[in-house]
Amino acid sequence: MKWPRLATALLLGLLALAPAAPAQDTPPAGAGTPPAGPAAPANPAAPQAPLTPDAPAAPATTDLPPEKQGPAVKEKESRVTYQTIQSWKQGETRVTVLLGNTELIQAGTYLRADSLVGWSQEKPPAPEPETDAAGEPPGAADKEEKILFDEVYAEGNVRLIRRGGEQIESDQVYLNFREHTGEAIHSLIRQTTEKKGTTVVIRAEKVRQIDRERFVADNAEISQCDFGDPHVSLQVKRIDFRRDEARGGKASFAHLIPQTSGFPLLYIPYYWFRIGQSYPLRAVSISQSSQFGHVVRTDWGLALKRKVLDENGKPVLDKDGTPKTKKWGDLLLNVDYLEKRGIGAGIDLDLEVDRTTGYLNSYYIHDDGPDASRSFDQQFLPQAQEDRGRLRLFSRTQVTDKLRFDAELSFLSDRFFLPEFFKREFQEGKEQETYGYLRYVDGNFGGTLDAKVKINEFLEEVEYLPRIGARWIGQPLVEEKLYYTTLNELAYVRFNPDIAGDARLFESVRFDTYHELSYPLSAGPVQVLPFVGGRVTAYDEDASGNGPLNRFLASAGVRCYLQANRVFDVESPGLGLHGLRHITSLDVRPTANFGSSERFQDLHNFDTVDAADDFAEVALEWRHRFQTQRLRRSADGKEAYQTLEFLSTGLEVEYYPDPGRDTSAVRPQNFLYPMNWITSTPEVGGGFDQNEWSNLHWDATFTPDLPYSASTEVEWNPQNGKVESWTSGVTANPAGWITVGVSNHYIRGLTSAVIASVSWQASDKWYVRAQESFDFEKNAFLKHSISFARDVHDFDAELFVHIDRGTDDLTAGFAITPRVNGKSRSKIINGVGYDRTP
Repeated sequence: MKWPRLATALLLGLLALAPAAPAQDTPPAGAGTPPAGPAAPANPAAPQAPLTPDAPAAPATTDLPPEKQGPAVKEKESRVTYQTIQSWKQGETRVTVLLGNTELIQAGTYLRADSLVGWSQEKPPAPEPETDAAGEPPGAADKEEKILFDEVYAEGNVRLIRRGGEQIESDQVYLNFREHTGEAIHSLIRQTTEKKGTTVVIRAEKVRQIDRERFVADNAEISQCDFGDPHVSLQVKRIDFRRDEARGGKASFAHLIPQTSGFPLLYIPYYWFRIGQSYPLRAVSISQSSQFGHVVRTDWGLALKRKVLDENGKPVLDKDGTPKTKKWGDLLLNVDYLEKRGIGAGIDLDLEVDRTTGYLNSYYIHDDGPDASRSFDQQFLPQAQEDRGRLRLFSRTQVTDKLRFDAELSFLSDRFFLPEFFKREFQEGKEQETYGYLRYVDGNFGGTLDAKVKINEFLEEVEYLPRIGARWIGQPLVEEKLYYTTLNELAYVRFNPDIAGDARLFESVRFDTYHELSYPLSAGPVQVLPFVGGRVTAYDEDASGNGPLNRFLASAGVRCYLQANRVFDVESPGLGLHGLRHITSLDVRPTANFGSSERFQDLHNFDTVDAADDFAEVALEWRHRFQTQRLRRSADGKEAYQTLEFLSTGLEVEYYPDPGRDTSAVRPQNFLYPMNWITSTPEVGGGFDQNEWSNLHWDATFTPDLPYSASTEVEWNPQNGKVESWTSGVTANPAGWITVGVSNHYIRGLTSAVIASVSWQASDKWYVRAQESFDFEKNAFLKHSISFARDVHDFDAELFVHIDRGTDDLTAGFAITPRVNGKSRSKIINGVGYDRTP
């Protein structure tokens, strides 16, 4: 639920008390009260006649529809209906009492009540205008609406409706149409937003219109539930709204208490906002954690928008004449209370402006320190400092279609900040680095300019200060029969070690250039691409710090590629098959580096460029792909068959002709062109066997047109016949209300875990999610998580319990997340428990 939207709806309801007036009308300000007058007894014998010549004849026949909307209020319509009437003069004022199913329409307002008292100033009758041929006075369509009463007082089942759709049900209502003042007692206001279609219900003890621009409500309750005791509501002691034609107005709220089923969640003494901005609360979570104690996490956000301009730089208007806006960013403020650690706060920003996208993640906490009594926290002691935090910035600008600029900055206060406060990012996120990167691509030519610096002294990083590169790939020569490829790089590169380690800093100016010639051939169905290449790398000093050093390295190899396919006439609605195409491909790449003038051990080892050395491999890859056609509906509603992957599987392995040289240690060479990607892996004890064959890698992905899918990746050691690693997963959705997933993660000698999860939609409103993780190596459960979530109108609410035995942590609590356009906008409900990983 968006509380400011509810509050805005209340203010729109307050506007229902203010009758519309011509723009040139400027009545005096000031509150009004019903004039005193003699009681008008009911007179059943009174004539049932309209008050004005153009009013319909009484008795009234207008009936409220079931939704209590009342009749449509037309432009400039004025009329009144009743069952009994009593009228008299008091000086210059005409007092009229109407009883029995009374209805009044004037000034764009529909009012219905059991009884109504109206006051109007007596005026001399206006001369009758001439009529046209149709019997209508000239300009009748442009005449102003009649004001039958200057003031009215209504009571008894009062219903007030404006053209905009605002509805008020009240015990008593007073309106002054001339001075734009009014008051309603014990009111229920309904407002349906035109764009969102959401109905908001407001109950208020007293609603007052002070003047044309100011409205006040006392003791209000705002919700989206029409029940007498709403599930979720916002209690407000006093709302003061001032309308501003230029900026939409400003509302102030005193003593706000959000609550659910009568239970208060928090107290806000004062808050104000401008109409049109969304309410900032994005999420709130209250929990108890073994690691942090009592925890309260809150996310406050603001959507950043700008006007949409046409090609002339003028604002684009919607159908109502309002300037259109486009969201360009989302600003989020995190404010947390951690009982054992302190108060933390951070600012996050996501942006997308024209050709630029990016984000900011920041967090700060004055940390009271880890709990020395917990074994998990002892690894973070002694604490380096009390003021801790992080700042991370990233931006990507597509300067032109060919030129792109990326920049990133990452600052951490200390080495333990991420594993303590953002554990998931520490385990799964990208490297924390600071760099700028400019890339130009035009066809098969590309150029780069980048710089990378170290700003976190406790990390080990390779810096480029700066680095410039140029690539020209597959440029045809000699009537497109000979192809040329070149890769070039010039860099001032520096290895900057962890300040706590014993490694030394070393640096060098390095120039690296690789040149290759290839000549494509065809041998029947086999595509053959032999190539020769050479690499020259120049340094201003070697690993010992001595003078300049040059390395020469030759390369040669051949790429052989075979692809065949066959189409089968297969129909299986159960598997979603409409025809089946089998595509098989075999890729064989024998490659060798030879004639190196320097060993890589004698060079500074900054990255894979320095690891190049004599090396030989034969890489083999055999893949099978099965495709089918499935009927899919496009965005325009048309159905057409699309080619989709049904099953994909492949095997990859490498053969090493010289295992004693090439598999006795980790060889980063395998990541450097023109080599492949499989590297030597150590045994469980840490050593390396000299093997002729690498581990065999097998992967498969199965995606039938069924409510389940599966995937697996296996690494098998042919030397000992053992599986080195195995990851697989199956997801099933046998019915629309339940989803089950099972996955395993195995690394020999390290872990063998099975994770099972279930997501169950118990009803239209209730969801249950659970996850279990069991490690066979430790013969113990590692994690338990369960959450109960409920869709509460405009909120997602979740009660969760999370146990992590690896960190010896138990967290239990609940979270509430407002929705946007009916969709959850937080990760809280999408997972189990609270997670604020960027």
